[in-house]
Amino acid sequence: MSRSLLLAFSVSMGCAAAKPPPPPPYTPVNSPEPVTSCKMESTDAKAAREALLESDSGAAREAATRAVLAHAECERRHFDELPMESSSEQQFLDGVVTSARDQFQTTQILYQEVVKYGLVRWVIGGNSRLGDLHAAFADKMRGAPVPGDLRAPVERASWIGDIEDIARVVEAEAKIPYQEALLTADQVPAEGRDEDLRRWIQGACAGLMRVDPPKAQALSMCRR
Repeated sequence: MSRSLLLAFSVSMGCAAAKPPPPPPYTPVNSPEPVTSCKMESTDAKAAREALLESDSGAAREAATRAVLAHAECERRHFDELPMESSSEQQFLDGVVTSARDQFQTTQILYQEVVKYGLVRWVIGGNSRLGDLHAAFADKMRGAPVPGDLRAPVERASWIGDIEDIARVVEAEAKIPYQEALLTADQVPAEGRDEDLRRWIQGACAGLMRVDPPKAQALSMCRR
């Protein structure tokens, strides 16, 4: 796998910069509508966005956030199910990775939309799950079998090393959403955290411990 292809992959994933540019002010009208296999969830999310445009009430915003998160979780399941086997290096790059990347980006956009609605509970959930998505992609890359046309030991070793380079870049991108989830969680007292909130916070702590142990250990809620 050439270094130029690795660079192209990293740029296409949005991993070339240390920090992403700040997003524009969010309104439901500018939300993209990706191609999806989650027809029911996509339809529900679209209807909830339209209802929010008609009445920007707290209840409508809550309903839209719930619906978009449900759509994101459905897309995440499809991402997890994508196979990573390939008969050749070129097939891996042109087919397997492209499909995984596209599904990753579809899911990423939805989690980001959840966060942009600005409701504390869902900012925590959206960011925690966004971090999980990055970590899952890194794991998916690391778990990909070596393509069948790479038979020489040096070729296989080089491919494994290149894949690890990509995985590390993708995995590092999980740090920011995990941190954002945990910083936002400080706004919610322990007694106000239900099962979902506790799960998202615990997931963000575990994820941050994976990508930046000192940062996780410095947070009191991750030491409990």
